[in-house]
Amino acid sequence: MRLIHRRQTFTTVFMRNVVKLALNSVLILSMCIVYGCVAYNFSSDFLPLEENQARKAMFQSLALGVERPPDKPESYDLGKFLENLKKSEVFRTVAYVDGVSTTDLVLTSFFFRGTNPYHACMLGFEGQLLTIATAGLFPQVCKAGYEVSFALYSPKHKQQRKAVSFRYQTRNILGWAALFYLPSSDWTVMPRENEYANLLKAVFYRQADDIYQLLK
Repeated sequence: MRLIHRRQTFTTVFMRNVVKLALNSVLILSMCIVYGCVAYNFSSDFLPLEENQARKAMFQSLALGVERPPDKPESYDLGKFLENLKKSEVFRTVAYVDGVSTTDLVLTSFFFRGTNPYHACMLGFEGQLLTIATAGLFPQVCKAGYEVSFALYSPKHKQQRKAVSFRYQTRNILGWAALFYLPSSDWTVMPRENEYANLLKAVFYRQADDIYQLLK
């Protein structure tokens, strides 16, 4: 009976210590975030947006139709792209081709590729635990790259197409090392609102002259 009691006591103490460790880890991480220990960066060769903002008017009256993949179900990436394209307000209307009566431009052959989330961080999950255990003294660095491509054509001239592709990167630093990056205007403590939608604006505005040729 004493042996059983000792085992139960050991188990209870062990579980309490595990709970305390977990709570302390969450508290340390929360404190680290509150005191500015996270730096985030979003970048692309197509930014900044202001360089091509003057071409905005060229798209305001156009309706863009998006083709669904013909041989496979709609992907999450295409759906996300479509929603951000609507949010960007580049075009008067953005919808799947089968959901609108007429379109001025059609987007087809959508392709997306990005860094595997498990490979983005320097030391993966173990690195996050190490950052927590050292109260942010050992930073966790994550870097991911993404590539998007598609083609545009006018329903009046289906054979004449414009290929468009762009890349963007995200970087995250968790730990006190982030304080060295935050003074730069390129780094923030969290993602900026509509950053991906603004990138889509920049992509279309830069290609405005070539896209306009499709409409003639």
